[in-house]
Amino acid sequence: MFTSILSALGLPFINKFFDTAASIFVSYNNKQISKEEAIDKLLAAMLQAARDIEVAHAEALTKIVLGFYDAMKTSRILQLGWLVTLLSQVFVLSWAQWAVPFLIWTYGGSYPSNGELVQWAYLLIAFQLGGGPVILRAGPGKGSIVADMRAATLKQKGEGG
Repeated sequence: MFTSILSALGLPFINKFFDTAASIFVSYNNKQISKEEAIDKLLAAMLQAARDIEVAHAEALTKIVLGFYDAMKTSRILQLGWLVTLLSQVFVLSWAQWAVPFLIWTYGGSYPSNGELVQWAYLLIAFQLGGGPVILRAGPGKGSIVADMRAATLKQKGEGG
């Protein structure tokens, strides 16, 4: 599992970065550039490779979402499933956020905990409305590879916080 994740993430970066890095190392080894210039060129090559991967990732996510919506246009089963899920989750949210507080206000008592019910309803609706790629990009790895690498390189060079 770890190997497949590492190969999916690391190999594109390595493939894009390797040729440029090899030429930089040859130039440094032949004393054509200084160590500082080599480091700057390597950092620039890393950022460009990461930027290219980010663009490819965004294009792939766009194709996935558009492919699903194209399939949903022609499939009655997908349309019905989408509609049932959407309406059921809107009902859950309406019940938890309007009906239960109204019943408690009217008849007294204390508000029961929804647990994770409301969060799941919001997530299901978000996924249905195309938020899947957004959620994937806003999870633990939020931000971009380019921004993360830029911050790391600035910290390495002593320019960042």
